[in-house]
Order: sequence, then C-alpha cells, then structure tokens
Amino acid sequence: MVIKNLENKIRLVGIICTAFLVGCVIISLSSIWTARTMVSDAQKKVYVLDGNVPILVNRTTMDETLDVEAKSHVEMFHQTVYTLYIS
Repeated sequence: MVIKNLENKIRLVGIICTAFLVGCVIISLSSIWTARTMVSDAQKKVYVLDGNVPILVNRTTMDETLDVEAKSHVEMFHQTVYTLYIS
C-alpha cells in the first residue's frame, strides 16, 4: 500500500497510535481489575499452618467471639493474680 499524500500518511500514523494507546489502556485496566478481584477474594480466606499443611479456616466477627474472648481474659486474669498471690 503506497500512500502518496503526506496528510493521509500522518492520519494513518495517528489512527494506528490511537488504536495502540486505547489497546494499552484496555489491557492495563483489565489487569488492574483482575488483580483487585483476586486480592479481595484472597483476603476473604484465612489459612492456618499445621506443620507444613495449610488449613482453610472461617473468619469470624468480633460479635461472634466476644463471649469466648471475655471468658479467656477473665481466666487469664485469675491465673495471673493467683500466681502472684502464691509467690
């Protein structure tokens, strides 16, 4: 394809550069979106290592564990005070 007119050559280069730039933007945005969804999915999962074996565990909210944590803190307080009293 031989383009004889200089204006047509410049227009063709402009179209090709614009198409390339739009393609780069589309690829960049799609990769960012994919990475964000992968990270948000990974943050929803919690793994605990048992030796070298990862085990998937369920995440809980503070409301669900408040009773257990409160009892644990009271028990630890009593153990500490009892240990200090005997010593």
